[in-house]
Amino acid sequence: MVIVAGSIFVDPQQVDRFVKAVVPLAQKTRNEDGCLHYTLAVDDAAQGRIVVLERWRDEPALRAHLATEHVKEFLEQVGDIVKSMDAKLYDVSNERDVM
Repeated sequence: MVIVAGSIFVDPQQVDRFVKAVVPLAQKTRNEDGCLHYTLAVDDAAQGRIVVLERWRDEPALRAHLATEHVKEFLEQVGDIVKSMDAKLYDVSNERDVM
């Protein structure tokens, strides 16, 4: 399993536009083969910070997702309002329940 976690920073005045574009992306992504969890959520609207948390069966599933048409369309819709992104890819070696 791999995890993608981090933040996307958008123009604070464009947070609503970003969220509106995320809805169809998330719906399609959650139905993809290998997607175990997919969330992009507003963490701090005033700063334009969006939290990214994704879990994928494996890296090939993630790479296939990144090559989909809906990802390309999403990036075209929001590319001009994204200031920066700090997301990392992690390999999971020991998953277990917290409690």
